[in-house]
Amino acid sequence: MKYLYAILISVLLSIPAQAQLSILFVDDSDDTFGNAELFASALDSLGYEYEFFDAQAEGVSPTAETLSFFDLVIWTTSNDGTELLLWNGNDEDNPAIAEYLDQGGNLWVTGLDFLYDRFFPLDTFAEGDFLYDYVGVTEYEGQTNVDDGGLGAPFVKPSEESPIDSLKDLDWIFSTIYYADAVKLKEGAKSVYLYGSSDTTYAYNDKVAAVFNEGENFSVLSYFFDMGVVSEFSKIKDNVQSVLTYYEGLSSSVVSLQKLANNIKVFPNPVEGKLNISSGTSRTFENIELFNSSGNSVLSQNNFSKSSLDMKNFPSGIYFLKIVSADGIEVKRVIKR
Repeated sequence: MKYLYAILISVLLSIPAQAQLSILFVDDSDDTFGNAELFASALDSLGYEYEFFDAQAEGVSPTAETLSFFDLVIWTTSNDGTELLLWNGNDEDNPAIAEYLDQGGNLWVTGLDFLYDRFFPLDTFAEGDFLYDYVGVTEYEGQTNVDDGGLGAPFVKPSEESPIDSLKDLDWIFSTIYYADAVKLKEGAKSVYLYGSSDTTYAYNDKVAAVFNEGENFSVLSYFFDMGVVSEFSKIKDNVQSVLTYYEGLSSSVVSLQKLANNIKVFPNPVEGKLNISSGTSRTFENIELFNSSGNSVLSQNNFSKSSLDMKNFPSGIYFLKIVSADGIEVKRVIKR
């Protein structure tokens, strides 16, 4: 398991040579069941590199700057629905997430009861509300077991309008799932999963269990159930693979990062004085920014056209150089002696 002590220390692992999707996995569950870790282990099993941020242990949400390094943020609340960092720890909209999405981010949030923590007793949402603007929800209908006659939902089934291919039914390690939310969607948002039962009279049959919503430059996929209680690990893996395959196709930055990775070189590394920056051609970068191992920006310059950066007076340690050009963004790990 990859615990994130200093988020930028392993940024390069999130942008490998094969231009794999860069992923941040946020564990926002303060439970003792290991459901979030089980979900994350599906990424390991599928061979995906990712960074693991334990928000509850750290007591803080990832910053907007941290989130901006990733093509996809997977945020799981598991079955803990109180004091979530998803809602900034204070039952309020998280400005870091909104800023990340406004700048073109992709968010996949999963878990039980996470609407309750922020919005109860509200049950309708309009423009200006996070749920409406980003998640694509106009109304909270209720919860399984609580509002369906005490039955719980036996499974969820893929919606015909889901933009994600190859999804399959998901059932649970229990006979039914409790405290999973049902919602109504705003125009343009798409249902991804619906609650289901072999009993055609079940009150929550065909109510929305998962939503996909796109803005002009962002997307939010919301599962209102806990992936950690899916009945078989193979089903978790299949679901994760389908979702990540979709996002690999959606993320234009994957191609841009590969293009940059082939062209930009920084040397010598480790460096004592001047760090040379070579792109193979003469060009001006839109911006370069240097971060220390704690994620703090220590240098930033727009329209950078020099061929080297003087690091002589910087303290020894690990740094990350973020280079922005017309082709995209590249991050280089630099060791200062």
